[in-house]
Amino acid sequence: MPLIDISNDYKQNWYSNNKHLATIIPSMTRKIVGVHYKRERLILNDDDFVDLDWLKNGNDKLLIITHGLEGNSEKHYVKGLALEFAQDGWDILSWNCRSCSGEMNLGPKLYHHGDIDDIHEVYQHAIKKGDYKQVAFAGYSMGGVINTKFIAKIGGTKTDLIKLNIAISTPCDLKACALTLDVKRNFIYKNKFFKSLSEKLIAKEKQHQGIIDVRLLKEKMSWAEFDEKISAPFNGYQSSQELYSKATINNWLAEIQIPTLILNSTDDPLVPRNSNPIEFAKKSEIITLALTSKGGHCGFEQIKSNKSFAEVFSLQFANKIIK
Repeated sequence: MPLIDISNDYKQNWYSNNKHLATIIPSMTRKIVGVHYKRERLILNDDDFVDLDWLKNGNDKLLIITHGLEGNSEKHYVKGLALEFAQDGWDILSWNCRSCSGEMNLGPKLYHHGDIDDIHEVYQHAIKKGDYKQVAFAGYSMGGVINTKFIAKIGGTKTDLIKLNIAISTPCDLKACALTLDVKRNFIYKNKFFKSLSEKLIAKEKQHQGIIDVRLLKEKMSWAEFDEKISAPFNGYQSSQELYSKATINNWLAEIQIPTLILNSTDDPLVPRNSNPIEFAKKSEIITLALTSKGGHCGFEQIKSNKSFAEVFSLQFANKIIK
């Protein structure tokens, strides 16, 4: 399963030629009709909770979808993928990371790229809920990192229930992506993430006083400094370098035994092209790296279609792997 260029397969619309428009416009305008989740609250082993959103029709195949940083199950890219697979005979579980379902979680932690404890519990719970014979994972951006690390560390082999992992618009080198957020033209993304995460950290400190020095959030800092001063210590790491190392896909691709598709655009404003595992994919029989020249970040909108190219290609790939 080599490196493949699928640029010619992607029939982008006019604004997809601009990576920022390709990223921003779908997030503002795309509407997915026909996805009606049934919510379940899962109480975790540490007595905190995450909210699970199901599309269940008694199928024996399950797709577990993990959203991106500060996303949720209602994001257009999650619902679009859920609908595409549900219409092809899959049950869907779109789960929300702690604090992302519209209600602040209870415990003294949130979520981050390198944390796979919650996805492990979600998976174990999911396979008890239905008689599933085949399970696949799909994640966008941060969700792709979480799922892929889980597959590498805990996910087993292709002889088990888990048959496939799909990672879309996924940062394969977290340090490189952190530095990219600090590029001036990416200020809109950096400011959006910083504002949203800061609000959550302030709320978390009110729940658990002393857990973080909220005065730091008033400082002007780069994203790398944010990770060094706030993200790393809050999540139990000694430094941002340790956080990056333990949450970087490229460091543990060799451990993956489940067929894995990484679908990225080389014009992604948040994922530098040279951070993709190009040389590894050329030699791998497990990892498929599929690259388009356009698409932005979690965009991939197509001309005259409300289906994103990422959704269509992911289902096509899944049908080749899972019979």
